[in-house]
Amino acid sequence: MRWPIPASTTRSRSPAWPRSLGGTRPLQRNISRALAGGIFQPIACREGDVQALTADAARQHGEAIAAVVTALADQKIDAKEARAALVETDQAIAAMCGLRGRLLETIGRE
Repeated sequence: MRWPIPASTTRSRSPAWPRSLGGTRPLQRNISRALAGGIFQPIACREGDVQALTADAARQHGEAIAAVVTALADQKIDAKEARAALVETDQAIAAMCGLRGRLLETIGRE
């Protein structure tokens, strides 16, 4: 059977793979992520105003890039440096996801 599974072959009345192939059910979302080779980052709304959250996200992004550039100063990156850069990168992704959640909350209030 081909992916995505046609809605006619499921028992549910809802389409099998809606929302831009992201699915609406947890299993569908997890399968979509696995097939796409992506990562899962919860998008929780962060407290604060959009300006402060944007500044924090930009700072986190800068720190992540700086960690990678610093690690590559000797033209190579070892496992220890990669782990440190990965921590900074994950923090930057989380900051952006928190900002995104806050923006979505703002849209929902209109």
